[in-house]
Parts: sequence; C-alpha cells; structure tokens
Amino acid sequence: MSRKEVPPIEAVRSFIDGKWHSDDYRIARERSGVSTYVYRVWNDKETFYLRILPEQT
Repeated sequence: MSRKEVPPIEAVRSFIDGKWHSDDYRIARERSGVSTYVYRVWNDKETFYLRILPEQT
C-alpha cells in the first residue's frame, strides 16, 4: 500500500472484529498520524488508537 492508499474503515473494522470482544465500538480515522495511519477505536468506557504502517515499496 502506498502512502496515498489509506486503509478503508471496513478493513480496520474486520481486523478489530477478530480482537474486540464486543460489537459495541466505534472507529474513526485520525488525521494526526505523520508516518502511520491512525484510527481511534472507542466505546463508552475506553479509547484505543490503532496505528498502521504503510508498506515499503
């Protein structure tokens, strides 16, 4: 994936679904990542940040 190819929310959701023990969460892309893609994953009690490294081409 090049820097221009942002991972879609659906792909992030698919990854999270296999790790999160509930479907009660939300995902949003954060624009603050400089060298990584950053997604905020949260529910009413907790917030996590998932960083995805772009592939080397």
